[in-house]
Amino acid sequence: MALFGETKKPFTYDIAKEGEETILLIDLEQYPHTPSIEDDPVCMSRTIDILSEAGTVTKIVFAQKEITNTTTARHQ
Repeated sequence: MALFGETKKPFTYDIAKEGEETILLIDLEQYPHTPSIEDDPVCMSRTIDILSEAGTVTKIVFAQKEITNTTTARHQ
């Protein structure tokens, strides 16, 4: 899964195996909020929907780019 190579709808997901781990990778690059199961009811609801489709996983990873403004730091 190319998380940051192409534009995808929020909550597109893939499952990766790393040793004993089964990792659910949820792409939230286009999601306008910081992903949080605790603080965002939409994120919680969609994550539970995905878990019901995906089955057993040992880890959940939300992938989202962070946009920072470095202009000020570069010019000081």
